[in-house]
Amino acid sequence: MLSRISNQCYNSYLKEIAILVGIYKRLITPMARRTFASTDLLYNDMPKEIVSELLGHSRMKITQDSHGKAV
Repeated sequence: MLSRISNQCYNSYLKEIAILVGIYKRLITPMARRTFASTDLLYNDMPKEIVSELLGHSRMKITQDSHGKAV
């Protein structure tokens, strides 16, 4: 199991990665989660139930409300 890190630490890592790859936009944890769910999972035919579980949503409705266009 992976260890948990704080959102603040995660945001710091995102900022470092963005600088390295030339992205000059403020990246934050919710944006990364949304991109991961929408782009990497749902558009690659990952079942929405698994996406919901990976994101830690307690109900499918949360996933549908957050990612409705892709679900």
